[in-house]
Amino acid sequence: MQKTLFFLLACLAFACQNQNDKNSKNNTITKPVKSSAIQVNVTQAKDTTFYKQIIANGRVEARYRSDLRFRTAEVLDQIFVQNGDRVKKGQKLAQLNQDNVKNNLLQAQVNLATAENKMLEMKAEFQVSKKPDSLIRPEVLSNIQIRSGLREANARLKQAQIALQQTILKAEFDGVVANLITKEGNYISPSEVFCTLISQDNLDVIFNLMEDELSYVSKGMSVDIQPFSNSTKTYTAEVIEVNPFVDENGLVRIKAHIQNPDRDLFDGMNVKVFIKQPIEDVLVVPKSALVLRSNREVIFTLKDSLSKWNYVKVKDQNTSHYAISEGLNSNDTIIISNNINLSHDATVDATFIKAKN
Repeated sequence: MQKTLFFLLACLAFACQNQNDKNSKNNTITKPVKSSAIQVNVTQAKDTTFYKQIIANGRVEARYRSDLRFRTAEVLDQIFVQNGDRVKKGQKLAQLNQDNVKNNLLQAQVNLATAENKMLEMKAEFQVSKKPDSLIRPEVLSNIQIRSGLREANARLKQAQIALQQTILKAEFDGVVANLITKEGNYISPSEVFCTLISQDNLDVIFNLMEDELSYVSKGMSVDIQPFSNSTKTYTAEVIEVNPFVDENGLVRIKAHIQNPDRDLFDGMNVKVFIKQPIEDVLVVPKSALVLRSNREVIFTLKDSLSKWNYVKVKDQNTSHYAISEGLNSNDTIIISNNINLSHDATVDATFIKAKN
């Protein structure tokens, strides 16, 4: 009996173990095998136009810029603008205290009225009171005007009116207010600059080139402008002036007019100037395609999903591309990413990127 019971327990234990092994196998998750191929981007090397670049430092200069001053000395009563404000031609910018000039104007008006009355009296003395001025002999009329004080009164009235106008400062042209540092209540004289008015719609860039670089630039050609403060923005400028003079440093002054400037460009701003000279039928590759190995220039090409090591010679370069003279053929598929540590005959998984030139 005991042997039979022991045998049944052994069979039951064996059956349970087989079931556990089966369940364990069913619950096992098969993990995918990771590919060893290196992910890269590729493009085609092309014979195309290569733009040789000369880079110069330049400075933005407003074509219209004026330091505005009052023509008379007085206390600054009101300021109507602040730095950065865009104003229209003729817009009022500031005003001096007008108490004295208004009083002078009133006195001039009184003096004129007195002179006019005096003139009427003198006309009666000369028996021409009923005649219009146009019918009075010129020498008689001139004598009456002088002796009555009418001419002097008119001159003083005009002076007082001009003095009143000079207490108001207006914009000479459309532009932006800059360098305004004085405050209301300060005494200001004609020798002091109230503010600077700058036209942001008419900007030039001034830059210098070495005399041996003059062949790359000519009047009417386009150049690109890039502010130091924002390298993501590029403007186009047209060369309008090549100064026919080489200074003691061997430099020639060039001026270009910036087309379609915006509010991000300021007078006096430092910029980079890119001058492009086209060279036809050159094998061109992106700069990201080239790596250095043992101080030699290498570009990897793609063949049958394998990377191929190619020594190349660079003919020229600009900010984005190399011109290749040896080591590649037109329409070769070149690797342009993940190539820093790439080796010869490495397996790669390539994604084609259309070339940009």
